[in-house]
Amino acid sequence: MKIAITTILLILFAGFTQAQEGSNGHSVSGNAFNSENAEAISNHIKSAQIQKSVKDYKGAIEDYSAAIKLQPEVPDVYLERGNTKFLMYDFPGALSDYDKTVELIEAQIEDHKRKGDIKRILNDMHGSAVDLRAASKLKTSLGEAYYRRGSVKRFTEDKAGSCADLEKALELNNPKAELAMVKNCGYKQIGRAH
Repeated sequence: MKIAITTILLILFAGFTQAQEGSNGHSVSGNAFNSENAEAISNHIKSAQIQKSVKDYKGAIEDYSAAIKLQPEVPDVYLERGNTKFLMYDFPGALSDYDKTVELIEAQIEDHKRKGDIKRILNDMHGSAVDLRAASKLKTSLGEAYYRRGSVKRFTEDKAGSCADLEKALELNNPKAELAMVKNCGYKQIGRAH
């Protein structure tokens, strides 16, 4: 049963983060799910995705919110709820969820870096490399979060904030950020993001 739940969670979040093995076998983005909540979280996320696909955005937001209530440290769920709010033209709500996504991912990156440094000091080179790789992989998710937040700021007429976030996304090699900066921020350099 644990394998089936873990597989479902990996599939659901593959587009945003690299899943890692947690102490209880359930984790996404380095956040271990409680065994008792993993199935419920998975069911809420699947339900939200189905509802979003049929444009029942209110129902999708309710399910994403229920998943967040069960496990509030998973940035991917905030990102998806923010995307859904964006589709409903709830720009302040989307911005709030994107802010939380950025906050959580940045904290996870710092946590992995600290663990990697401690493991290196303790001469656990393999453990150090694993944590530092995890921090690096999270930067892709962070780039997407900055891109999304920068995009929604454009709709709230916060051009300076939008361009600042898009620049951070570009620095994190988000492939969509450069075009958005050219289109919305007067950015001239083409080919910087890889």
